[in-house]
Amino acid sequence: MSSWIKYVAKRTHGVRPELFDRAWQSATIEFLGSDEPMCRESRRLLAGELKRLYWPETPRQISAKIRSARVMAYEMLWEDQVEQLRSKGHKSSRMEADEIVAQAFGLESGENFRKFMTRNRPNKRFPKRK
Repeated sequence: MSSWIKYVAKRTHGVRPELFDRAWQSATIEFLGSDEPMCRESRRLLAGELKRLYWPETPRQISAKIRSARVMAYEMLWEDQVEQLRSKGHKSSRMEADEIVAQAFGLESGENFRKFMTRNRPNKRFPKRK
């Protein structure tokens, strides 16, 4: 997982949903001022964010892109947690990862995390559970 995503996840932990967008942007700007190295994917994402800020879009487009970045951060952390739990031999690594990611981002439960991902998923990695 990129150091930028980890930094932003740490800085936005527990932030109220209505303040998340501003906290995410502030954390991104703080990260740019730090001496942390950035991978190619992080640079691409940040370039897109700066482009969006210089050439504003409609509020709906902005919200959709921020929500997409939030989903991407959740998904990257979730995948990392699943791998760590599997390497430790946990059998229900996906459910445990749901709970861990929910806590990391200040969501109430793993089920709330799953619902958010189902509603906002850009791909089919998070299918609806029956």
